[in-house]
Amino acid sequence: MSRVSMAHPPLPLPAVPASEEVMGEEQSLFDIMAEMRTRQAIETGQAMAEALVTGAEQARWQAKVEEAKKHRLERLAALEHEQWCYWTRQLVSSGRIPDWLVLRWKANWVPYAELSEEMKEHDRVWARRVVALMEER
Repeated sequence: MSRVSMAHPPLPLPAVPASEEVMGEEQSLFDIMAEMRTRQAIETGQAMAEALVTGAEQARWQAKVEEAKKHRLERLAALEHEQWCYWTRQLVSSGRIPDWLVLRWKANWVPYAELSEEMKEHDRVWARRVVALMEER
C-alpha cells in the first residue's frame, strides 16, 4: 500500500482548448514565460546590486573602523610620549643621568605632533602593547 501525502494534493489539469485557440494560448504562455524570466533576471540583478551595496557599505564601515583604530593608536602613542617625557624629566632632576643622555632626551621633549615619524614609531610600539592588552579576552 503506497502512502499519498495529503499536504499537497495534485493540481487539476486545465481543459484542453480547441485547435484554433491553442496558438493564441501557446503565445500567451510564451509571453508569460518570457515575462517570468525577465522578472527573475530583474530580481537577480536587484539582489546582486543590493549585495554590491552591502559590500560597499561594509567596505566603508571597515574603513571607518580602521581609521578609528589608527586615531586611537595615535592618541595612545601621544600619551606614551607624554609619560616618557615626564619620566625622563624626573630622572634628569635626580642628577644621576649622564649629560650626553640628558641632551639626547631633551631633544625629544617636544609635543608628540612635532616628533619625527621615526620617533613617533617608538611611542606607537608601546601604544600597540596597550591595545593588545586591552583586547585580550
